[in-house]
Amino acid sequence: MIAHPEGRQIMKDRPIVSSQTVNLDHLKSLKRGTLGREYVEWLQRGDLSPDSREKVSFYELDFGAKADHQVRYIDSPTLAYTMLRYRQTHDLYHTLFSLPPTLVHELSLKVVELSNMSLPVAGLSSTFGPLRMTSSRRALWRQDWVPWALRTGAQGRSLVGVYWEKRWEQGLGELRRELGVQRNDEFGVESRWRGYRELREMERGLRRKGEWVDEPEQW
Repeated sequence: MIAHPEGRQIMKDRPIVSSQTVNLDHLKSLKRGTLGREYVEWLQRGDLSPDSREKVSFYELDFGAKADHQVRYIDSPTLAYTMLRYRQTHDLYHTLFSLPPTLVHELSLKVVELSNMSLPVAGLSSTFGPLRMTSSRRALWRQDWVPWALRTGAQGRSLVGVYWEKRWEQGLGELRRELGVQRNDEFGVESRWRGYRELREMERGLRRKGEWVDEPEQW
């Protein structure tokens, strides 16, 4: 995280993503297609909140006013906060890539995270998680999502080092371009994965009506 100025600022400020720190009412007032508005929309579709992700606990680690956000068994303050940040920003990665909260897309995102951050927890999830799928579904997932996830994670900037709270009003397309990442636009993927197709179709529909922030991407 400290390899980039934005990441170093995060480590200095130690921001927390929670219902106490994220003004959801403000984000709801933003234009469709901005990071903040689409994050709120994603949470609402899944009946989630910024607090929905399981908290990580650090061994006797105190963040002062944020003492309820502790992580156990990790005695390095830097590593502890990095893991907390990773957990709390995971849903923002879903928003960035237009991925619904389904098993297939959770696992795809874990592969992105493994390739992008080399986190062991992401490696375990992406290795054993696919066993929950049928063999045919697993084979299709490996064909459609794994190559994209590995490539996207490796080519893009570190996602945990993005100061998301300072980018709520930024268009998602512009943000993806800046971070060097793309959504999965491989031929046939949308037609084979309904949840992903529905999100992409919703975005295109809003853009046709002029209700989506213009973004420099192929649609």
